[in-house]
Amino acid sequence: TGVDTTLNGVDGCRITRCGYTGEDGFEIAMPAEHAVSIASKLLSDPSVNPTGLGARDSLRLEAGLCLYGHDLDENTNPIEATLGWTMGGPKSRRRTEGGFLGAEHILKPDGKFQKVARKRVGIKGMKAPAREHAEIFDA
Repeated sequence: TGVDTTLNGVDGCRITRCGYTGEDGFEIAMPAEHAVSIASKLLSDPSVNPTGLGARDSLRLEAGLCLYGHDLDENTNPIEATLGWTMGGPKSRRRTEGGFLGAEHILKPDGKFQKVARKRVGIKGMKAPAREHAEIFDA
C-alpha cells in the first residue's frame, strides 16, 4: 500500500494509502528538512486544501478509529477501546491460542472477551464531534 519515491526532487519520500481518518486519501512521509517545500508545492495546486488536526480528529472519530494518547492509552485495554474486532472472531487462532502480551487479562479460555467495567463509545447527534478534553453534558 505504499511506495518509496522522489517527490518534488526530494529522495527518501514514501507515499501510502494507510491513513487513519476513514477517508480515501494519502499519507506522505518525507525528510523533515523538506516538509515546507513539499507542502508548498502541494498547496500550489488549487484543488488541494490544507486541513488541521480538527479535521483529522472529526474524520477518524466518525469512522470509530482510535488515536493513542487521545482515545486510549496504557490504561485502556483493546476490549475497553472496542478494538476486539482486530483480533478476529472468538474461534480465530489469535483468540483461541492467546500467546500475546496481556491475553490472559482480556480473553477467556474459550476465546471470548472477559467482561470490562468501562468501554469507549461513540456519541451520535452532535453537530460536530467532541474533541479532546471537551465536556459533554446531559441536557
